[in-house]
Amino acid sequence: MNTTTEELLEKISIRKLVLRWGIPAMFGQFFNLLYSIVDRNFAARIPGTGEMALAAIGVCAPAFAYMAGVGGASCMSISLG
Repeated sequence: MNTTTEELLEKISIRKLVLRWGIPAMFGQFFNLLYSIVDRNFAARIPGTGEMALAAIGVCAPAFAYMAGVGGASCMSISLG
């Protein structure tokens, strides 16, 4: 069954769409947050350079997330038509 997004939005109720698209997105954000917390915890425990490692994560992680987000949004827009 190969339906377009427009057909899905016309035929399926909002409640089902939220469950179908919203719940997986929330789980993805949760695991991304969990990864960030664990990553910072391990980086902070590096002897001698923990502070520099945390600073590097604080600078590089948002920059990478921005680049991936912009690229991902563009690819998603193109795929949706």
